[in-house]
Amino acid sequence: MCVKKLESERLWLVPLTLKRCEQLLNESKHKTVKQLYEDVSWPTKDTLDILPMMYQLLKRTKHPTGFECWMIVVKKSEAIIGDISFHNHPDSSGTVEIGYGLIASAQGKGYGFEALQRLMTWAINQPNITRIKATCLTNNEASIRLLQKVGMQEITRDSLVIEWCYDCT
Repeated sequence: MCVKKLESERLWLVPLTLKRCEQLLNESKHKTVKQLYEDVSWPTKDTLDILPMMYQLLKRTKHPTGFECWMIVVKKSEAIIGDISFHNHPDSSGTVEIGYGLIASAQGKGYGFEALQRLMTWAINQPNITRIKATCLTNNEASIRLLQKVGMQEITRDSLVIEWCYDCT
């Protein structure tokens, strides 16, 4: 199954293709460590950290299935402001884990909620998806509020990380 972009009120979620992933990986090789940390545009350093994993997933499937990375694009400006992704394809119990990130200038404007809500709705409507998980740092108040707002329930917490879950059944 090859997925197409998803749409919400202000955003498009555009699946990352193998070709675009290769381009991003090649571009990042030419940046210095300082540039990676100071760059305020997309892809962020966190995104560059997961690109090799996304590349391997896309290499296996040849095209986006929806359970890889999606670029978050503002419709009005067509600017890429972040990404949202599943960490892997669903496991045998139908569980997927989701993660997200926005560039600093896009934070606090509701884009994270809009993107997360849209991709969770897509996932819930896929066959055999029973649970969506997420994790965030205990000191990330914005992510805590966001995960609560989309209906996730806190499952466990330690001194660093909170694990969240949304049951789709």
